[in-house]
Amino acid sequence: MIILQKTNRDKESVKFLHSAIELKQRQARCGKIKSSIRDLEFECVTECNICDSDDISVISDRDRYGNPIRTAACNNCGLIFLMDRLTNESYDIFYKEEIYRKLIYEYKYHGRAISSKSRFKQQIQYAAKLLGSIDGIVDIREGLTLLDIGGSEGGVSMEFKKRYAVDATVIDPSLQELKVAESVGLKGVNSNFETWETDEKYDLILLCRTVEHLYDLKFVLEKIGTMLKPGGTFFMDFLDFNCECRRYGPPQNVSRIDHCFWLTSRTAEKILPYLGFKIKAKLYNLGSGNLGLLLEKGEKKPIAEISQIEDSLIYYQKLNDEWVISNLPGSWIGSWKYKMKKKIRRFIH
Repeated sequence: MIILQKTNRDKESVKFLHSAIELKQRQARCGKIKSSIRDLEFECVTECNICDSDDISVISDRDRYGNPIRTAACNNCGLIFLMDRLTNESYDIFYKEEIYRKLIYEYKYHGRAISSKSRFKQQIQYAAKLLGSIDGIVDIREGLTLLDIGGSEGGVSMEFKKRYAVDATVIDPSLQELKVAESVGLKGVNSNFETWETDEKYDLILLCRTVEHLYDLKFVLEKIGTMLKPGGTFFMDFLDFNCECRRYGPPQNVSRIDHCFWLTSRTAEKILPYLGFKIKAKLYNLGSGNLGLLLEKGEKKPIAEISQIEDSLIYYQKLNDEWVISNLPGSWIGSWKYKMKKKIRRFIH
């Protein structure tokens, strides 16, 4: 979200959700964790994971935490991906040793950990929105099999089970989070989905708030396609990269080491049919910048040309200019006054 307001210079200026000062403070808090990340093994990716094209554009040379890692956009299909990322083994360490959680807590919450109970509550709230959105669109009946990939504590699956009595399974690499899911009566699989071997097929597969964290996006989506029963439904959601840029500024303010891939609403419409999925419905009410898609198996189609990719690249350059201008002396004072007024209004009301 971008807010346009008058600054103390009486000029209209773009105001992002964070100022440059705030961003540097957040990055400084992550200093020790970033040091531990540097000890992990990295790799360089120069080809698109979806279409294998090496025709790419580098759009950022660092991530929001200040890590010196590049982000690129594929000029063929539009996929946005990390060029400098951890190896698969290092990401396994990154998640299982809770480095990811610590990084998020420092960046967003001044080091204050979010309890498993709080995360579970957030998952239930998300499930309520999702279930309300798909009611009547997806035929969910008692006894149907559900697989929740990266389902964490299982709050989403539990709500599906409570409402429809489905046979729900949660797969997640975090044993600690999975124990919570099992404690509320869900089946649990402690594994990375990419390496999990099974012959099971499911009526409904969920991929909630997980797409960006995948190591091999194409492999996972194609694997999901093989695991859907005839007539089955696949739900996935993702943060729209361009929406995040509108809220926080240029790509270096949005890119992050824990997000190997990013989609936009436009690129998803091109990539998913290429991988054999038909878009049944789009859900825009799941949270700011978060787009949900209901998918079913369809015929694979040739990758459609992203004719607007050049527009996106120009847009990122424009955002970078606006970010610089909005943080000039005087502009940040206007932003500070604006935020103080909001706090005062909340206090009064």
